[in-house]
Amino acid sequence: MGFSAGGQVSSQTVVNDGFWPDINTRDFAEASRLDGAVTTARLVQAITTAMVTVNRESAVRQMKSRTIDKAQYSLAVVPADQINGQSILVFHYRTAVYSEARALLTEHYRDFDTTTDGDKRAKTLDPQIDAYRRESRKAIADLTDQPYSVVELI
Repeated sequence: MGFSAGGQVSSQTVVNDGFWPDINTRDFAEASRLDGAVTTARLVQAITTAMVTVNRESAVRQMKSRTIDKAQYSLAVVPADQINGQSILVFHYRTAVYSEARALLTEHYRDFDTTTDGDKRAKTLDPQIDAYRRESRKAIADLTDQPYSVVELI
């Protein structure tokens, strides 16, 4: 995403459902290399939509149900390997949400320039959007300990 209006993203927490981790707009923007060109309100919208999308995945809902049945009421307390002081499950969840949010933002902002050159640039972003969605799918598979594969219809 080539947003470059300058400025810093304000810090706002998008509160999740209590089980899945909350996401901070500034953390997301820094991880995604975004600056103030994307408003905080737009980031909140993209992150919220991404959370809903990831949380509604069947395997994700099943994982949540299984862990709550074991009296583990937050993903952060589910036993998992730690890397850099962070649960890999929390890492995979954030990766899934971040990737989905990046895809949404790229889709939203690619159509700002309506000139012929703008249309050409927009089409070049399609593979990037697809890559973000693949990354989200892979993170969901890793989170839920499911196998993953990429299948393309010809």
